[in-house]
Amino acid sequence: MLKQRIGIIYGSTTTNSERIAETIWDIFKESELHDIKDGVGVIEQYEKVILCAPTWDYGALQEDYIDAWDDLTTVNWSNKTVALVGLGDQVGYPALYQDAMAKLYNMIEPLGAKCIGFTSTKGHTFTKSDAVKDDKFVGLAIDEDCQRELTEERLNTWTKQISFCWDKV
Repeated sequence: MLKQRIGIIYGSTTTNSERIAETIWDIFKESELHDIKDGVGVIEQYEKVILCAPTWDYGALQEDYIDAWDDLTTVNWSNKTVALVGLGDQVGYPALYQDAMAKLYNMIEPLGAKCIGFTSTKGHTFTKSDAVKDDKFVGLAIDEDCQRELTEERLNTWTKQISFCWDKV
């Protein structure tokens, strides 16, 4: 069976999101890596997409995602299965943890994206997160600031989870 290519799209200011996206790229050999600042048109060529974005400042999207926001709303999400990866700081911003991931989810899901890869909130300490739906994060929550030692395990578990979901699509 021919594997479909996976588009991994990231935005990064401090290189944390870029590094996480590159790690996922290494895991999924059939994937291709793209920086969101280079444009969103490339997303159209994929049925499987991973969006990787950090929560910046006070619950905001990273600047390159902000610049691409209007263009992201024009993507045909109805034929895409999307997994989200959010980066955040649960200690420094406990009431805004992973809110950028929520912003992406809340935009693409109503536009028809089939979102997969929800993960447990267990092991994360925060007071509020817009990225929690039905007691799960709407994607993979990574905290490179306070829990870097858990990143590899979380990534490995999550990539197996979404591989299983994509094999069923």
